[in-house]
Amino acid sequence: MSFTEKKAAVLAKRHMPYRFDSAKLTRYKALFFSQDYTVDKLSGYKIQNASNPFITFQALPLESRYRFLLDEAQFSIMNFIKGPVGRSKITLTVIEDHFWLAFENPNKIDILVSTNF
Repeated sequence: MSFTEKKAAVLAKRHMPYRFDSAKLTRYKALFFSQDYTVDKLSGYKIQNASNPFITFQALPLESRYRFLLDEAQFSIMNFIKGPVGRSKITLTVIEDHFWLAFENPNKIDILVSTNF
């Protein structure tokens, strides 16, 4: 058995492990590789495109994108909560982590109305 020395403490505030197992890989394959679709143009690496997932992933099927976002909602929200929200201890004490989220049933999405999603 061997151990690796950690130079800094692993804090829940900065440590957000992502589980990627065979079940998740199977889910991703079902979402993104089981349908026929064409990517005519890559979005590029300019900051206005790369930082906007609605532009970056617009060629992916709408339902797949939405179901992916629903599947990963807890991880994404936890990153917002745990992310760098301030530069001092005082900042962290004034933030209230109470908010509401609403999700639409993916079986009821009107693709004709939601094409800009």
